[in-house]
Amino acid sequence: MHPLLAPLKKICQENLTDTKNLIMPSYLDGNTFKKSLSREGFFALNLNITTIFDLARDYCDDYI
Repeated sequence: MHPLLAPLKKICQENLTDTKNLIMPSYLDGNTFKKSLSREGFFALNLNITTIFDLARDYCDDYI
């Protein structure tokens, strides 16, 4: 496994049922990443894909 994935794996194991948001450039990239993780045996429950646009929309939603 890639060394940069070790912290993600630790977070997913420690917070098994909590919602985890993974910031990705697009939903397509995020889903591809999640599929490749699962092929390698990486178990992640409630790992949601979030984009920069989603973060900006959620932040600015109260002001619009």
